[in-house]
Amino acid sequence: MNKSQVLIKRLCAYLHYLKQLPPEITAVSATTIASELGYGDVQVRKDLAAVAGGGGRPKTGYPVGMLTSQLVKYLGFDRKTAAVIVGAGRLGMALYEYGGFSEYGIEIVAAFDKNPEKCDPSKGVFPEEELIGFCESRNVKIGIITVPAEQAQSVCDRLTGCGVRSIWNFSAAYLRHNGSVTVFNENMAASLAALLINKSE
Repeated sequence: MNKSQVLIKRLCAYLHYLKQLPPEITAVSATTIASELGYGDVQVRKDLAAVAGGGGRPKTGYPVGMLTSQLVKYLGFDRKTAAVIVGAGRLGMALYEYGGFSEYGIEIVAAFDKNPEKCDPSKGVFPEEELIGFCESRNVKIGIITVPAEQAQSVCDRLTGCGVRSIWNFSAAYLRHNGSVTVFNENMAASLAALLINKSE
């Protein structure tokens, strides 16, 4: 994970924390956020200064509403971005049917699968051969890959070839791509291994 991805991960954590605060809390300090989330106080202050500038007030901190809005804008969650899922299996459809992505400005507009039995245009699931034309016509910028590892690189190539600039990869494959595309690998095996190692310590 590069430095920009680490920063974005922290900013998302700040935003999630702010959204969980009860309505009676109207201001929060960088020190409080650092303490609650386990980050360094200096790091949180630096991050918030980059996002909110001089919005913090001595002793009272940042107005929660203002800081939330600035984080949403900085992260781009206030803009609608079209996304597609390739692989309409159980994982793909679970992601497709999850409604929480809209909170972050992501609109999953369709799913695709090479198995005709899984395709149902009335439910937004289309044959995979329609992927490129669909992405080009809808200006799709995010592709979510939930196909088996051996199919993932081919899907990645087709997505990047039709204008997709960010890929969320749930397959076990390591994807080759050029530097103009951002790929985030959701490595479930590594996460499970980390849980098992921590459990055994």
